[in-house]
Amino acid sequence: MSYTMSDLLQLVVNDGCSDLHVRVGVPPVVRLHGILHRIEGPPLTPEDSEELVRAAASEDHIQQVRERGGADFGLAFGELARFRVSVFKERGNFGMVMRQIPTKMLTMEEIGLPPSVRDLLWKPRGLVLVTGPTGSGKTTTLASMINIINEERDDAHIVTVEDRSRSAVETQRISARDRPDRFGKNDHAGLDD
Repeated sequence: MSYTMSDLLQLVVNDGCSDLHVRVGVPPVVRLHGILHRIEGPPLTPEDSEELVRAAASEDHIQQVRERGGADFGLAFGELARFRVSVFKERGNFGMVMRQIPTKMLTMEEIGLPPSVRDLLWKPRGLVLVTGPTGSGKTTTLASMINIINEERDDAHIVTVEDRSRSAVETQRISARDRPDRFGKNDHAGLDD
């Protein structure tokens, strides 16, 4: 095979790409500033695609793809980057999309949230919905908000309703083994979109 997962992730990090797409029939594709670019090289065979998926996914994730049609998880690329990974089957072959997520916890000021949002974090109870299209900063916003609550409040118990947080916050458990799957196999699919 012409591609290794390590080389592809290094390319994504070095070039500042947001996404890596792996699917059979085309070379790997990266997204840079919202535009998809094919990496120079041969198209991926079914075997190539599966090999790249297996380099990123655990056997549990592979089994989840077989049973549920897909698996979503976080992946650290050493100290350089973290990725949100979505593995799926397409026409019987493995495919994968990896989105780079910030390794640095951004403050609310850095992401441009108004001070009124910080006030919400001190309310004794309530529901805060963070919504938007893919790539709009939902994960970054949630991580920033959770980090503030975690650092500044001793009386708060944080509960998020999502597939799982992709940013590692101190004392937050992010492994799927840390909590049982309380959703049916299709009930949580829309939470990431």
